[in-house]
Amino acid sequence: MGCGSVGLSLACAASAATEHNAAETPSTTTPARHGELSPGHAARLLTSIEAQAAHVRDNLAPERNHRTLELYALLIVALAFPWLDPELLPLAIDGLERNLADDFRADGVHVEASTHYHCIALRSFVGARENCRRHGIELSREYDER
Repeated sequence: MGCGSVGLSLACAASAATEHNAAETPSTTTPARHGELSPGHAARLLTSIEAQAAHVRDNLAPERNHRTLELYALLIVALAFPWLDPELLPLAIDGLERNLADDFRADGVHVEASTHYHCIALRSFVGARENCRRHGIELSREYDER
C-alpha cells in the first residue's frame, strides 16, 4: 500500500471522526450500541490514525497529485484531532497553498493536463477550502483566486 492509499484511508477515517459527536461516545461501562465504537476500539483507531498521519507527514510525495491528496488527508486529521500534532494544520495548509500555486497553470488547468488529475486535485482543494471555512480558518486570497 503506497502513501497515497494510506493518505486516502486516513482522510476517510478522520472525516468520519469529525462527524461523530463526542458526547455520544459510550462510557467504559456501557456496551456499545449498533454503529458505535467501544472505548477500546476507539482508542486503537485513534492510535492508528496518529501513526498513519505521522507516516504520511514524514513521507510526503515530492509534488503533484499524490502530495495534494496526502496534504488534504493531513488537513482533515488536524481538524478532527487537533491535539495529535499541533504542527500538522499549518504544514497541511502551507503545503496545499504551495501545491495549488505550483500545480495549476495560469489558465486554471492542472500542469499534467489530465482531466482526471485535474478533477482529483480540484476535489481536494475545494474540500480543503470548505473544511477550513467550517472551522473558521482563513486561507490566503490567492488560494481562492487560483
